[in-house]
Amino acid sequence: MRTGSEELSVNATQRKLLMQLVIGAAWVDGDLDQPERQYLQTLLERQKLDHDPDLLVLLETPIGLPQLEAWLVTFLQGTSTPTRLAALATIANLLMADGVVNRSEHSLLDEIHSLMAQIPASRDEGEYRQAAPGLVQGLSGLVRRALNGAKHLFQ
Repeated sequence: MRTGSEELSVNATQRKLLMQLVIGAAWVDGDLDQPERQYLQTLLERQKLDHDPDLLVLLETPIGLPQLEAWLVTFLQGTSTPTRLAALATIANLLMADGVVNRSEHSLLDEIHSLMAQIPASRDEGEYRQAAPGLVQGLSGLVRRALNGAKHLFQ
């Protein structure tokens, strides 16, 4: 996936998971506006996933934070640091597509970046097991803060 001048090298499963994650991030404020939709459509076309029925459904249905959390854990555990950083840049570009980065979107970016830093650079299984409790705790905090930030949308 291209993010500016950087190239994100991921396999087909990771590419689809990344698109699920990016679409889920777009829904974090409870709304998917036209500039965000256009940006997502461009990403989907670039990745030749613009006809994927699973991804197209996600463009029409808000993504729950528990689902976003699950995708994030899976993606972060299965990718390298450069891939994670490129994914963060992709999510940031998406969240800025409408020219407004609200509090919940900004918090999401901060939390993802913080969680990425907690994951060991190597793929040693022992290191992952040691990092897992902090990652899960951080994701739980992300969900709580995002829900609190978006609470006004559901009242």
